[in-house]
Amino acid sequence: MLFDIRRYKPGDLAGLIALFRDTVRRINGRDYSHQQVMAWAPDEIDAQQWTRRFDNKAVWVADLNGMPVGFVDVARDGQIDMLYVHADHQGSGVASRLLRTVEASAAKRGLLRLFTEASITARPFFEHRGFRVIATQRVVDVVWLITGALCGLAGVVAALNSDSFAVANGAGFLITALAAAVLGGAGQPYGAMIGAVIIGMVTELSASAWSPEYKEVVAFGILVLVMVLRPQGLLAKRGALAAAG
Repeated sequence: MLFDIRRYKPGDLAGLIALFRDTVRRINGRDYSHQQVMAWAPDEIDAQQWTRRFDNKAVWVADLNGMPVGFVDVARDGQIDMLYVHADHQGSGVASRLLRTVEASAAKRGLLRLFTEASITARPFFEHRGFRVIATQRVVDVVWLITGALCGLAGVVAALNSDSFAVANGAGFLITALAAAVLGGAGQPYGAMIGAVIIGMVTELSASAWSPEYKEVVAFGILVLVMVLRPQGLLAKRGALAAAG
């Protein structure tokens, strides 16, 4: 497929917005829930906001016979905000060409680092090209801080209703709560709620089928399976990746 990489023109805006919406829904929708996808790429997208965004960034478009099949934008500090390829042209080298264009521009400008907040869908592409994970989104830290505080409060309440105090009193609760959080996805409050419902149902069924003593064992087994099969959880998050120049 022969396509050109050129600079963005204001007349491209409507086509790039349509490309973005269609790609998120058809490609990223494989890794994200319907609710996440619709929040990410809604029916109504503010064209003026996109215009202001592009005014402050370098933007390149992959052009195939006058039609955009991909685009990328990069800020002055080296942040790649968006890199999207038309759903019908995935795997045809468009993203690689766009990224090489960005890298060449960064080298010319003397930028020492390029970085991005990559989606679960895009992360393998960036890692394959030398990017590495440097941090997850800060909201994860906030969520874990709140989680720790709530766990401490729950421990106090549970201890007040117990006849004895011991360090291991909350071990069973901790395993179950951790399994629910990991299953739902770290940093995802709604995911934690979904995970809690699933863990609760499965552990109660196991208690009915075997014995209540196996509830924590079942929860721990689910935790191990999720860590092996889907470590990002049911509702995955974006992570920050960077590549040194």
